[in-house]
Amino acid sequence: MPILTRDQRQIIRVQRNDGKTYGQIARSTGATKAQIQYTLRDNVDLTPQKKKTGRPPKLSTADIDEIITFIRSSIERRILTCEQICCLLQLPVSAETLRTSLKQRGMTAHPAAQKPPIQAHHAQIRIAWAQERENWQFDDWARVIFSDEAWFKSGWHRMPFIHRFKDERYHPTAVVGQSKQRSGIMVWACFAGRFKGPLVIWDPAWGSITSASYIEHIIPVIEEFNEFLWSKGIDAYLMQDGAGPHHAYTTTAEFYDRDINIEDAWHPSVSPDLNPQENIWNWLKEDVSKQCGINNIPKARHHILIQYIQQAWDRLPEEYLVSLTASMPTRVQQVLERQGAATDY
Repeated sequence: MPILTRDQRQIIRVQRNDGKTYGQIARSTGATKAQIQYTLRDNVDLTPQKKKTGRPPKLSTADIDEIITFIRSSIERRILTCEQICCLLQLPVSAETLRTSLKQRGMTAHPAAQKPPIQAHHAQIRIAWAQERENWQFDDWARVIFSDEAWFKSGWHRMPFIHRFKDERYHPTAVVGQSKQRSGIMVWACFAGRFKGPLVIWDPAWGSITSASYIEHIIPVIEEFNEFLWSKGIDAYLMQDGAGPHHAYTTTAEFYDRDINIEDAWHPSVSPDLNPQENIWNWLKEDVSKQCGINNIPKARHHILIQYIQQAWDRLPEEYLVSLTASMPTRVQQVLERQGAATDY
């Protein structure tokens, strides 16, 4: 195997400092275990480079090391553009030169992953949830009615771009918190297995979601979908997040009265990655963004945005629903393997 370059050895040391195992480092760098062990010895210098002719680089290897350390220290710094980094650190190079230097080290721009903070007690709840479902297969998950609410607005739906290495997607400083945006149009929807459920556009005249408004406007459509699934031979149960109106005493009593099973599908808090309806929201928002383009639709014309949302829902393919349902066993295993930490979803 070829001798490792200085940059490759630097990446090995960075990954080892982040707690990566030899196997994980080998898979991401292509280095052998012996090369990794040799690189990590205390008395081994980072491969001296051959003497080069011509103009010396404006950024030394040590300079780039310091810049990478600066970038990796927080999500706020990862979000900075190369232009902003050059200005903030007063670097004697152009943004393009910095971009090239970082790329040579393996650090490039990617859309940030979006995960909520998972505290220790949340992790334990997630583990308990996963242990109960460790042996569930596709048919078990196809009985679950996944539901959720989301807010839609016009314009582009994108995550900010950040600087990171290839294997740093879920590094603690490379993840942005969930958006608290609560403007635009609120939508509720659900699905189960390969079946698309109802889409409810929340009318502002209904006010905020309370137990009373949830019972009046949402539970009847859940009941209708539940009866549809029953006609297909599916004894379904509803999975919801921990929002107060979902679990209020009056709401729970209404579910029982309408014979909607909510006992077998509790959902752990701070776990949008365990509800595939969240993936559907991203799919729909991307579709709506393509229809809106760069245009912001004023509130007075929200009927157009509602039309876009409905069209996107109508286009949502059945095979995508199937793939999301089929992903649930993998999500469960990742929760267990990662001790309750966020999954790749």
